[in-house]
Amino acid sequence: MKRSPSKYSTYKTVLLLILILFYNDVNAQTKNTFIKDSLDSYINEAMKMWNIPGVAVAITKDDVLVYSKGFGVANVDTGSKVDENTLFPIWSMGKSFTAFSLALLEQRNQLKLDDLVKHHFQNFKMENKDYENELNLIDLLAHRIGVETFQGDFLWSESRLTTTQLLEKWSNFKPRYPIRSGFQYSNYGYLIAGEVLEKVSKKTWQSFLTAEVLKPLAMNRGTLFTEDLKTNKNVARGHSKRKGTVKSMKAGQDSRIEPFGGMYSSVNEMIVWIQLQLDKGIIKGKRIFAESIFDRVQKPYNSIGKMYLPDGSNPHVNYCLGWETRDYFGKEVITHGGAYHGFLTMMGFVPQEKLGFVILTNSDAHELTEALKWQIVDAYINKPFKNHAQSMFEFTQAEEIRREQWLQVMSDSVALKIKTKIPLKRFEGYYQNKIYGIIQVKLIGADTLQLQFEHHPSLTATLKHISDNRFFCTYSNQMFGEVVIPFEEKNSKIVSFELSVDPLVEFTTYQFIKFKEGS
Repeated sequence: MKRSPSKYSTYKTVLLLILILFYNDVNAQTKNTFIKDSLDSYINEAMKMWNIPGVAVAITKDDVLVYSKGFGVANVDTGSKVDENTLFPIWSMGKSFTAFSLALLEQRNQLKLDDLVKHHFQNFKMENKDYENELNLIDLLAHRIGVETFQGDFLWSESRLTTTQLLEKWSNFKPRYPIRSGFQYSNYGYLIAGEVLEKVSKKTWQSFLTAEVLKPLAMNRGTLFTEDLKTNKNVARGHSKRKGTVKSMKAGQDSRIEPFGGMYSSVNEMIVWIQLQLDKGIIKGKRIFAESIFDRVQKPYNSIGKMYLPDGSNPHVNYCLGWETRDYFGKEVITHGGAYHGFLTMMGFVPQEKLGFVILTNSDAHELTEALKWQIVDAYINKPFKNHAQSMFEFTQAEEIRREQWLQVMSDSVALKIKTKIPLKRFEGYYQNKIYGIIQVKLIGADTLQLQFEHHPSLTATLKHISDNRFFCTYSNQMFGEVVIPFEEKNSKIVSFELSVDPLVEFTTYQFIKFKEGS
């Protein structure tokens, strides 16, 4: 026989329900306090700390755009303001669109992501024929093709090489690792993916993406064509910092747009892309794309490893197709950033919270995109507030100080004016790398060498001797950095040198062999 509940137990049940409702209400308010009350001031303070000209941020929660705002200026030279519709290059965030496009073709039964690359792109070549014949489309999109991270990025950065020329040159790189043996971030893989997209769809990758993905989402302001930027006044200019001074730059504004990144968009448009991911193909109650596509691209295919976060935690991170995913205090957080000279960007979403965000900036000398990403997530999962921007600023300041100290050491070494054992005139000549091409070394003035690049006509590098046959190199384009370049001597003759650039551009070095004397 069942016992009827007592008045006391009934009272306890009602009280418990009231407390739960009260707690949920208070908890919901707590989650949103930072966004509503502090986010504006947080961004403004971070911009001052890092001297960031312009920032745009959008946040979606439960299919509602709860925040969309621009801060600062799009160009320090003109003073034009950033708003929620200002166009920024999103760089590698664009990889999610390329991966999505191939998954869309799979859903339409035009290909399978497990297909071999050679099946759809017969002219695909790699130095290692085993790799060439074994790589599949997922390998391209999940960064597991075996080349070194960033390998070949110097070739396309600010160069005049065409896509066809890039593919030909990249095909000569020797893979560093076995296929599918780990995570090696590769723009090369996505360039090949763009070729596959064109071969299968019978359209250029820009035309396919515009017509089949952006148009159905009414993402009409953004563009995949640089010529469209000339008639749009609300476009962010890239900025970089040198010795505390922020300057606008042409580099980055006119750079190429490729399947691995570069598309221009705004936070108001990119947040639609995030809402689409959260609802797996549905926008405003209408299904635009099949749910299976999102299951495909949001599934992990490669292990990146542990990555430290601003709060000191180090969750394991996996790579999907154009997205990274990790567990963050019991919540799956899916993100992808973008970076190029003058810009840093970030987007992501938390499926369990129906939360998404987009962060676009027109400076490359900060960690605000990383700090703000976690600050937004923390606010909505009710983590105690910890100022990630402040702690990351302190870290970047320490790094900046170390960098300036190293530059001072190089400057002091140059100032010693140590003579080379072999006259500088004998360093002159033409040097060749079988992948890149030709670099000319010229003597300018009494104590300075200059590099001139076959495929980077607007780029030069100034070389000052520091010791032995080692030179301190300063590139005319700041994105390539300052490095030390060694020359090799044999029998009192200069026979080669090893070219390197800032590791944020590329880790791989290039050996250039002298084949012709003189200037």
